[in-house]
Amino acid sequence: MCWTGDDTAVRKIAERDFYVYKIGKIIWNNIFISDIRGHYYAPIRPNKIVPLIAYSPCIGVYRIDRGYHSYKWVALEDTYPNERCLCLGNYNSALKENISLYKGCCIATFVIPKNSVFFINEMGTIISNYIRYTGKYIKL
Repeated sequence: MCWTGDDTAVRKIAERDFYVYKIGKIIWNNIFISDIRGHYYAPIRPNKIVPLIAYSPCIGVYRIDRGYHSYKWVALEDTYPNERCLCLGNYNSALKENISLYKGCCIATFVIPKNSVFFINEMGTIISNYIRYTGKYIKL
């Protein structure tokens, strides 16, 4: 899965460490597997720095094929009694998804460290060149 953004998505440098979130599964010994591309993360293992190469397949659209995907915000919504929904990125009721689609998954906390390069799109999806897994997660 590639990251896409519009003209508002600009290259940024993290001024401080900040938390982001990923959806995936925990396997043996607190190892996290991302639902996007199935990358493995361990709390003690550093990840390699990945260059972010943005290109424009058409006017007003930018794509990046490699990097660490995450969300700036994750929330559970239970407005309706028989349905719980997961909101990823920015809160947009049109983008919420039924939590039953994520059976067996968890939300894990990651850090994008100071001085890392990142892009964020209008939906709150982030792609960065470096990320660290904190080892903290909650099951859905």
